[in-house]
Amino acid sequence: MTPPGPLVTLAFPLHRSARFHDVVARNIECLDDPGYEILVSDRHLADDTLDRLERRFGGDPRIRFLRATDGAGWAEHYNALLAAASGRYFAWMPHDDTYPPGYFAPLVAALEARPDSFLAFGDVFAIGLDGEALAGASLPPRPPARWRFRHALGLPFRWQLGYAFRGVLRRDRVVEERLFLRTGEEDGYAADVFWVFAVALRGPLLHVPESVCWKRLYDDSTHRRWEDAMTPAKRIRRFAANRRVLASYVRDYGPSGVERRLGLVAVTVWAAALAISPLVRFGGRRSLLGRLRDAFTRRRVALGLPVTGNQHTLTP
Repeated sequence: MTPPGPLVTLAFPLHRSARFHDVVARNIECLDDPGYEILVSDRHLADDTLDRLERRFGGDPRIRFLRATDGAGWAEHYNALLAAASGRYFAWMPHDDTYPPGYFAPLVAALEARPDSFLAFGDVFAIGLDGEALAGASLPPRPPARWRFRHALGLPFRWQLGYAFRGVLRRDRVVEERLFLRTGEEDGYAADVFWVFAVALRGPLLHVPESVCWKRLYDDSTHRRWEDAMTPAKRIRRFAANRRVLASYVRDYGPSGVERRLGLVAVTVWAAALAISPLVRFGGRRSLLGRLRDAFTRRRVALGLPVTGNQHTLTP
């Protein structure tokens, strides 16, 4: 009889990760469930981080160390890890984020309880390289009792979908439906956010405040590089690339007929907003979508609804 595979696969995509070696090592040490499958992968081998981690954790039978020098882009790397996994559930663990012990169990439990959902996520708090707090998490809009296509269309204008990318996904269903990350630009601009939108087209996103992690923001991070100076020509290319990716998700995972046409209009507006103004700004003037989300948050305050995530004071 073939033994059952792991319930959960956790994947560490490395790239020039030397300065985050200790962060990754602590995250691995916090994964105390013997049933986990752990993938640690580097597709550039620009430094010795993978070798150092293998020397440190090579005796752990749960871990597979994957090497390549094909220089794959970050989204292609993430997709390859998703395809290589064997767990029913899956999560990517970026090399510069911090995850405490017990982070994943509540997310898996939420998915087990809601078979109609593909993704469960917790709260994400922003910190700097030295661990200083930069910002708090914000709750997504409360999902209705019955999730519909229009709810997914509204999410990008009401909430920053990137929070949910650090959740746990239902890997078997995602792979079966070929719901992989898609890129419009060479740098993989916003592929994580667009992918979360695609997942929302398939079902509700489950918010689990018991799970909390920390995302590092710093000047040379991938997200920060997306904010580089934009020329008019680059804005036009970004709009076209954004719209192409988002429209492909709507066509593949959304409904047909009038609703699809509505969806294509909505993602065209979203793609234009992202081309006009950066997806995220780390300090200084807020982005266009950020200001829209601020207005939504103020509305929630006026209605007496909660607007922040887990209220505990937390230290990574």
